[in-house]
Amino acid sequence: MTSGDSTGSILTVNEILNWTSSVLAAAGIESPRSDAEIILCRFLSTDKTSIYADPSKRLPEEVACRVKEAVKQRSSGVPVQYIVEETQFLDHLIKVKPGVLIPRPETELLAVEATKALSEALDKRPPWGPPEPLAADIGTGAGPLAVALAAAIPRLTVYATDISPEALEMTRENAETAGVGDRVMTLKGHMVEPLKDRSLEGRLAAVVCNPPYVSEPQWAILPDEVKDHEPREALMAGAEGLDRIEELIAEAPAFLTSRGVLAFEMGAWQWPKVLRLLDRQTKLGSFRVIRDLAGYERIATAIKI
Repeated sequence: MTSGDSTGSILTVNEILNWTSSVLAAAGIESPRSDAEIILCRFLSTDKTSIYADPSKRLPEEVACRVKEAVKQRSSGVPVQYIVEETQFLDHLIKVKPGVLIPRPETELLAVEATKALSEALDKRPPWGPPEPLAADIGTGAGPLAVALAAAIPRLTVYATDISPEALEMTRENAETAGVGDRVMTLKGHMVEPLKDRSLEGRLAAVVCNPPYVSEPQWAILPDEVKDHEPREALMAGAEGLDRIEELIAEAPAFLTSRGVLAFEMGAWQWPKVLRLLDRQTKLGSFRVIRDLAGYERIATAIKI
């Protein structure tokens, strides 16, 4: 079987996986086998374990045709997450679509660390006020952070802000799917600005953010797959990639209650400049920098003094 074969001749799970992998590899896709598995799982509405449990299973012609179209898109550089319209984020299946940033594994670490810090703060403090503790996810995108926080802390209401109506629509859909739609409130606007309309100054137990942090030099060397398909405004943040982080550190403390938590993601090697920005913010203390699995300083947390 060659990459030029029609999927009409590929009748089993094993054959279509091998065909898809070979075509994607020939197109220079970095992880062809993994992408082939993601595509087939999506169109069979099953999981990876199930597709390998019966590799000789014959596929419906409709599935083969959908796989063929997906392979064509993926070979042209369209991210696999946009093709299948979803991605895994911790325990949640997050819907995504073109125009909305694809959640990264690094942001899962932010969700875990933010949940841990917020849970500890809530355990130590008296009740946070009527009727539930409050948090904000700034620049929510498809809403993975807001969904993860609300799902992990049943009492928590999360205000999710974004300038993109498409992103907020995705956030609402993902929150509903996760069963937290009544506790994730979407607000349209730039960074923390929408929080002012809700009079949230001094009321939030946590502010979390995965801000844009790609610098101008870094943008030039990003893969075409990213530059051509993902929203530039969700990635780029000025000459050094620090514009939105600087803005967050300057403005977020006003919305935190005493001992409230600020947690955000940053680019590798940005942490010395980020720590200097935090150090100059007199309303914050107890800074922590957390490394990702690759050993890069990726997450910063601070506490409202």
